[in-house]
Amino acid sequence: MNKINILFMLAVLILATSVSASDYMNAAAGDNPFIIVSLINQQPDPVEPGSIVEVRFKLENYGSVTAEEMSVEILPDYPFSILPGELAIKSIGNIQSRQIAEEGVIVKFKLKVDENAVEGDNDLELKYTVKRDNIKSSQKPEPFTISIQTHDAILAVEDVSSIPSQLAPGQKATIKISIKNMADSLLKDIKATLKVLETTTTASTVVTTDYPFSPIGSTNEKTIAQLDSGKTADIEFDLVADPDAEAKVYRVPLTLEYSDELNANYTKELIVGLIVGERPDLVVNLDSTDLNTAGKKGTATLRFVNKGTNNIKFAYVTLEESEQYEILSAANTYIGKIDSDDYETIDFDLYIGQDETEVSLPVTIEYKDANNKDYKEEIKVALPIYTAAEAKKYGLVQSGGGTGMFIILIIIGAGLFWYWKKKKNKNKSKK
Repeated sequence: MNKINILFMLAVLILATSVSASDYMNAAAGDNPFIIVSLINQQPDPVEPGSIVEVRFKLENYGSVTAEEMSVEILPDYPFSILPGELAIKSIGNIQSRQIAEEGVIVKFKLKVDENAVEGDNDLELKYTVKRDNIKSSQKPEPFTISIQTHDAILAVEDVSSIPSQLAPGQKATIKISIKNMADSLLKDIKATLKVLETTTTASTVVTTDYPFSPIGSTNEKTIAQLDSGKTADIEFDLVADPDAEAKVYRVPLTLEYSDELNANYTKELIVGLIVGERPDLVVNLDSTDLNTAGKKGTATLRFVNKGTNNIKFAYVTLEESEQYEILSAANTYIGKIDSDDYETIDFDLYIGQDETEVSLPVTIEYKDANNKDYKEEIKVALPIYTAAEAKKYGLVQSGGGTGMFIILIIIGAGLFWYWKKKKNKNKSKK
């Protein structure tokens, strides 16, 4: 008996599900209009915040009697609003019984979407009014769904900074990248990758670019779970420059990957500039000179040594004027390039004043580093001046120079005396 009841109930269910939608509506409508309102489409779909959207509704009468003097009113709520000059209520007249499908009545409304509208599905309501037996009644269907989405969910890089501003070879630095959500809604699953090693594949070759940086303490990939609209977040990478990194600006690829609230995925390929270099270590000293005593002229040779890892270029040297000396050669000299661990020399011809006991050579040198950063240095190079006795003592001049001249004069005198005496004796013998 129980089995028979179960089978009977199943048969009833099968028969119930076989009833068509129109039969159901007929049964529900009776002798009244039975209006079904459906959203046909929206243009554009989805619509962007701040834009205009056109919504199209279809009204169908599944009832057995005419729906008289019908009107439809749009009931916009935030983020939707009626455009100026647009009617919120539209009269559509009568809809005959069984006026359905392609014979249904189409009603259009144009709405403005607020600029701050949130992405996603938003509800839009309307109501229709119908007259029956000289009595008007209104119905409000379930809300309709309008899709809103920005044209492009923009994640912008607002600032990139390095502490220190440039990396010396072998030096550690922190790279901070500030990103801002420019979209109208939340962005999520943000992944930032600094590509210190990049591989490019073509049809015939595979090219690998190895930038002279290595992540320290973490990887070259950082993530942010979500970032609200208009908010900013900082991403930091700790890097160290290779000890043999060449001084120049490196353009390192940065990839940003993220999703919006509708799970649409985005990828942005950017470039981050990182500077490798350090202040040149330039040393200037006296290489050699024959200007050891006052009151004489001679040459002072200056040596310009580049002790740093950064090359120097466009070096221009000026020996400044002074009351201690007179410059007999050119005061300005262009050196040009001084490579790392190398030097150049310049000769200056000078006359040292009679009363000078200590001379300083003020030198100004202007140059650029490998990254074309300008430098100007003023350096004083000491030029020792000795007395005659000190010069002899230190072997800077030859001692006994007067005695040697005296001996030469004696020899010349003796030779002249010998020649005179010989000539005199010869004259006596002739007599």
